Order: sequence, then C-alpha cells, then structure tokens
Amino acid sequence: MSGFFIKTGASDGSQAQDPAFFNVWATNDDVVIESGACAAGRRDEKWWEGKEKVEWCGAKWERVGTPKWKWKYDAGFEPQNHGAIDFVQLPVSLPAERQSLQTFLLRPPWHLFYVFHVLVRISHSIGMCMAVVAARLRYTIVTWPVPAPNIVVAAGFAGGSALACYAGLVALAAGETHLAGEYLGRLVAWVIIPVILMRQGQWFFYQLSVYTVLDITMSMGITAFFFHDPFARSPTQTGMLSLLLCIMVIALRHNALIKSKRMLRDDQNRYNTLWATLCEHEDNIACIEHLKKVVTMIGLQEKDFCRQHNRLRADRLAAPLQEKYLSQAARNAPVNPLFWELGHWFVPGRHQKGDEVKSLNQLYFQAAISNLLLMERIKEWADRSEGYFFVQGDSQGALVKWSDVKGTAAEESVRWTSIKRHTRAIEKLHRSYENVMGRLLDISRNAIVFENMTHLTNALGIIVTDENVRVERLKNRLSPDYDSAETGGGPGAGINP
Repeated sequence: MSGFFIKTGASDGSQAQDPAFFNVWATNDDVVIESGACAAGRRDEKWWEGKEKVEWCGAKWERVGTPKWKWKYDAGFEPQNHGAIDFVQLPVSLPAERQSLQTFLLRPPWHLFYVFHVLVRISHSIGMCMAVVAARLRYTIVTWPVPAPNIVVAAGFAGGSALACYAGLVALAAGETHLAGEYLGRLVAWVIIPVILMRQGQWFFYQLSVYTVLDITMSMGITAFFFHDPFARSPTQTGMLSLLLCIMVIALRHNALIKSKRMLRDDQNRYNTLWATLCEHEDNIACIEHLKKVVTMIGLQEKDFCRQHNRLRADRLAAPLQEKYLSQAARNAPVNPLFWELGHWFVPGRHQKGDEVKSLNQLYFQAAISNLLLMERIKEWADRSEGYFFVQGDSQGALVKWSDVKGTAAEESVRWTSIKRHTRAIEKLHRSYENVMGRLLDISRNAIVFENMTHLTNALGIIVTDENVRVERLKNRLSPDYDSAETGGGPGAGINP
C-alpha cells in the first residue's frame, strides 16, 4: 500500500464531526459485521492508546496507516518496507470544504529518509574507518602531516551532524514539521560528540555524561510527543551504550578512589598529626602565616600560570629588534656556532609566547640537562638552610643533614630523586593534563626536608633570591586553606624554578 485517503462529510456544518485523528486498519480475514456493534468506536479510551494488531468482528486487523507517521530509527536501508514505518499518534486538521478528498501518502521524497537514516551513519562510519588509517599512518609514516585519530573521528561525526541539520531543514521545507522536529531534536545531542572527541583527559567522560543525558532526554521527549508516553519506544542504542559506559566508569572510578584513600590513609593520618603538632606552637603558626603571605606576594601560586615554552627565536623578531639582539650577541656570544649556521638564534632567558613544547622527548632531553644543574643548586640551598636528604636503601625514611655529610664519604649515602618515569609522565599527561605537554613541569625534581618551619621559610627566601634560577610557580601545601584529602597528605611547599 502506498497511501490512503479520507473524504469529508457532505452536509454543511458537519466540520465538527471530522476526526482529529484516525487509524487505517487492514485485514485478510472474513469480517462478521452482524449488528455493527463490534466495530463501534472506543468511547471510553484515549484516542492515542491501542496496539498495532487487534481483533474485532471475527477478524484480525493490523494498523497500516495514520495521518502522521515517521521512520523507525532502526529502519535499515528500506524506507518502503512496512516494518520500517512507525505510525505516530498526532492529530490532523482536515479541510473545511465539504466532500473534499484528503490523501495521505506513505511514499514521501527519498531524501527525507536517506539523508538522515543512511548518509549520517555513513559519515560516522567513514570517520571511524579513516581514524584507524590515520592511526596506522601516524605510527609508521611520521613525515606525513596526518591528523590525530580522534580528530578524524570528530570530523566524521561533525559531518553527520551537518547532514542531520540539512535533513531537518529539508523536512521543514517539505511541510513535514514532525520529521523536522525529530531530526533537529536528535541533533541537539549529536553536536556534542565532535566536542567530546576533540577533548581528551578527564573532561572526556564529563562531556560524555552530558551527551548521554541529552540523548536519552531528547529521545524520551520525542517519544512522548509522538506517542504521548516517553516509554513507548526505547532510547537510541548510542544513548544506552554511552549510559552503560558512564555507569561503568563512575563505578570503577569510585572503587579506585576508595582503594586509593585506603592506601593513603596512614600517610594522611601522619600529615594530620604533624599539622596538629605544628599548630601547637605560636612560632610555627607565625611561620605558616608568613609563608602564606610570601607565596601570595610573589603571585606564582595560580594553577594554570606556568607552562613549558620553547625559547624565543631572535631570527623571527622584527628587523629593529633583531639588529639589537645581534649587536648584543656580538659582545656576549651566547649562541652556539651550529645555531648561527642554521640561523636559529635563541634569546637567553626568554620564551616564545604561545609556542608551548609539544614533544615529550624534548621535555626529557631538557630535564636530563637541567637535572645536573638543579643538583648543584639543591646542595647549596640545603647547605645554607640546614636541610636534610633521604638516605639510600633505608625504607624507614632516615635522613641526613647535608652540612654534616658534605665533602665526606657519607655523601655517597644520599638518595637523590630520579627523573620521573616515562610511564608516570604519560599517565599524568593523559589523566590530568589533557595531553598538553607544556603542563608537565616536574620531570626533573628533588626534595629537601627541614626540621622546622623557620628553616623552611629561610630556604624559600634563599631560593627566590638566587640569581642562578628564576621561580616560575609556588605550591603552598602548608597553608591553612590546603585540604590534605586532595593528595592524601603530602605536606610542604612545591617550587618550579
């Protein structure tokens, strides 16, 4: 069947008797009419309630038409298949003219189906397939400018969203407002998918949760509009899969947090005990307040202030600035001859604004060199501030005072902190820094332990005023405002020189 029609009444003033909604039923069985009571209308039921298959007057009937209809979301690739059509429960307005013939077609223009139900999925599939190709090329042919796989998938879903928007506008232009409402309604959730794929790290699951809520909410809202019951049709498969993924991630993360807090409970208890001990003495309280004021005064405590940048290239400066640099370089000669030949003239102590380091190899190469320089500064700072270092091979955390072992054989017993492991660096980049290399600031690191707050504040002053280093960031974990539950303890002051 390709459609059906209805003819309005013949008598004038019969417009009020025209149906606002009707069903078209079909049967292949013999019908037993008798008095006709078996075919009477359902006066005590809501007009939108009913099944697709019913039985009355001795025959089995199947619904084959309604004034408004749509395609099922899982209609496949056969729009003319009767099983692909979903008869929605929406009222219709018939012509006021009497004895007029109103037709209802079940074969609308092909593009109303294929653009939304076929081309959108093809765009998604192309994006995912090309992402596999891009991933393979990026790890085999590194000289090609191949985009990241997540960018390729995002492009595929962005194309699908554009096609869905086009399908909604075409349906609106064709007068199929209910189809336009469905297409554009589902688009509200779909436009979030490219954004989710572009962002990495912890924000991925937060945005996935937003998509899940929007997709299921819009699906239930569309179902309620079409069938007057939000549970008449199940939500989309993508919405349910993302919901399952979010539940699994939340459950696993909650379980991991519980285990982590249990593992760090002893450390946090020791920290809380130490903090309570420190706060028992007025001198310590004064030092804590002084430390807080110093950190605030320096103004380097912001979380997003510090980044790893490439050095400023003098050969990229404007001509007047470049000439000024060359005149200074002629006197100081701070550039390696190889860089002179290559034309790469770096300005000492200056970074290129907006040009963050994007290579983990570069960070580790720089850290290997800076670690040698940092070791010498660490020793001097500890010597001048009565600092302690940990002893090698002692699991109990034994300490030695640097001024006592400096220049003696016992100096070999000091345990120097090693460079951050690659696995930990990659884990931190992915989980906390959204794969932004410039946010990784502690590949080369070390620690000095102090006997009291006075020595710690003195060391801070020594480091800040050291002409050989420039402090870029301070993290004060001895502040009264610091919540030890965030790191399971970890008291101290962190400095990025």
